[in-house]
Amino acid sequence: MTERRLGRSAGGDERDETPRADEDVRWQAFWELLDLAAAERGLSVSGLAKAAGLDSTALNPSKRFAPDGRRRWLRMDTVFRLLDIAEISLARFAEAMEQGAARGNVKPGVQTALPEYALLRATSFSHLAVTGLFDRAFLPVGRPRGNVVARRRHDASAYPWGEIAAPITGCGPHDYAVRLDTADYEPVFRDNSLLVMAPDAALHSGDRALLHGEGLVPRIVRIQILNADTATVVSSIGDVAETVDLSLRLVLHRIVAATL
Repeated sequence: MTERRLGRSAGGDERDETPRADEDVRWQAFWELLDLAAAERGLSVSGLAKAAGLDSTALNPSKRFAPDGRRRWLRMDTVFRLLDIAEISLARFAEAMEQGAARGNVKPGVQTALPEYALLRATSFSHLAVTGLFDRAFLPVGRPRGNVVARRRHDASAYPWGEIAAPITGCGPHDYAVRLDTADYEPVFRDNSLLVMAPDAALHSGDRALLHGEGLVPRIVRIQILNADTATVVSSIGDVAETVDLSLRLVLHRIVAATL
C-alpha cells in the first residue's frame, strides 16, 4: 500500500497532498460536501469561511489547489471549525465522504448527499415559544445539549434543545421533534406523543402542521385550503377555521410523523 504523506503548507493553514489515483474522487467528495454543508446552513462557501474565522476566500475553488497544481486539503483543526459552524459531526461528514468516494461518480458541480439524520433536536410543545430556538426564518438553531429526550420536565431555559433518536428514516437537516405536553389535541394526537416536524416538506391540503410566527403562540392546525401566500387552517381546539397570510412571517411546519 502506498503511504500517504501530508505536510504543512507555507501559509500554515492547509495541507497539500500528492494524491493516489483513488484519492481523486475522495478529494472531490470532500469539497463537494463542504459546499453542501454551507448550503444546508443557508451560507455561501465564503460565508461559511468567515463564520469559522477564516479569510472569506479560503474555500473558493481557486484555493483548492496549491500553486504547483496539487490538490489541497484543509488542516483538521480547520475542518473541525467548519463542521462546528455547519453543525455536522465529523463522523457523519466522513461517512458521506467515503460513500461518495466508493461510488466513484462524484463530479464537479454534482453534490454528494449527506446521510440521513439519525438524531433530531427535540423540545416540549410548551417550550416552542422560548427565545433562541428558531432563527428569523423559523428554522431550528443551536446545538443540542446531550442525548436528552424532550419530556414534560425538560428545562428549556437551561437547555433550549434536547436530542432524540429519529423515529423515522429520511429526516432532513432542519427537522425537529416536539413532545406534546398537553391533552388539547386529543384524540388526533395524544398527550405525550412525539411529533416530527419537517419545515422543508411540501405542504398539501389536509396536512397537519405547526403554525408558527412572530408574536404568535405556536399551535397545531389542519390545512384546509392552501394557496401561494395564504392558507385556510382549522385549529384542533374549537374546530375554528381561519385564513393566515404566509407572507407576514407566519410559517407552517408539516407534521410528518407522530409516535407514542
